[in-house]
Amino acid sequence: MVDLKTEFVFGPAYYAAGADKSGKTTCMTDIMTAFIEGRKLITSAQREDLTDEQRT
Repeated sequence: MVDLKTEFVFGPAYYAAGADKSGKTTCMTDIMTAFIEGRKLITSAQREDLTDEQRT
C-alpha cells in the first residue's frame, strides 16, 4: 500500500517511467525500490555509522 502523504516518486524515477512505456523495462520500479530499501537501511542504522557491508 502506498501512503500518498509520505511516498513520492522522485525525478529520476519519474523520467525513467518514459522508458517503461514499452513494457520491456522496469526502470521506475527498480529506482523507487532501491530508494526505499536504502532509506530502510539508513533508518535501521539508528544514527550509527554504516558498516562496510551495509554501504555495499
